[in-house]
Amino acid sequence: STSAASNYYGFYASGTINASNYQFSNLTSSGVVIVPGANVVDLSSGTFDTIQASEDSSYIRVTGITSNATFYSCVFNDTPGTANYNIKADGSGINWTFRKWSGVKAGEDYDYDGIGSTVTWPDPLSVDITELSFNFGIVPFGGSVISASSATIANNGEVNATYQIKLLAPPTWTASTTAGVDQFVFYVIVSSATPIVSDFGTEDIVSTTAQACTATVFAGQGTQNGVNVPPGEKRYMWARFLAPTKTTTETQQGITITLTPVSP
Repeated sequence: STSAASNYYGFYASGTINASNYQFSNLTSSGVVIVPGANVVDLSSGTFDTIQASEDSSYIRVTGITSNATFYSCVFNDTPGTANYNIKADGSGINWTFRKWSGVKAGEDYDYDGIGSTVTWPDPLSVDITELSFNFGIVPFGGSVISASSATIANNGEVNATYQIKLLAPPTWTASTTAGVDQFVFYVIVSSATPIVSDFGTEDIVSTTAQACTATVFAGQGTQNGVNVPPGEKRYMWARFLAPTKTTTETQQGITITLTPVSP
């Protein structure tokens, strides 16, 4: 490590690099420079934050090496807002994959792949939903119906996830907390057991604004909820629909429910 003006530091790496559980901060704008001929074995579990401002500030620069590697749990922060890139890579021999990444400067939007290099960032937050629709059939005015089956939500990402839920109402109807003319109420809960009407409360009403699951919001009577769901685990989402008391349209209406995984 070499000192630079204003308490910033430059770092040049050669030879074999096998690093984990490390932290870099107060780097010069060139960041950590991995020079040609280096052998990169691992860069997992590293944290980067605070870099000297420039038009080309990058936490890692790598060129002229052959490296096909996957790194886990790297964090790219940017407390002062001075970082332009997380990785700048040049050379067709570079094929890096970052998994379970986090931080405001992590991800594809902030890397630079030059001269045939490849840096990929699989999304650590991902879900798979096996039941894509609830068909309530014909519901009378002001009537209430619970979905006959649940939607199975599997966390097929790489990190724990909490689920946010919102809806998109059809053009002639409005989502509300009470039923009325062209006005409906839509509830969802996450539950391992088939619910009854009393399991759905006002805290389970879905609106057009995304709301996160909690231990009580969008949660059934059991122990299952949509909070901090580990990778590989499944949750079961049930719906209840309270129809308008009257409608000005005679066509079938569709309501779109959006579920988004976010970091807990």
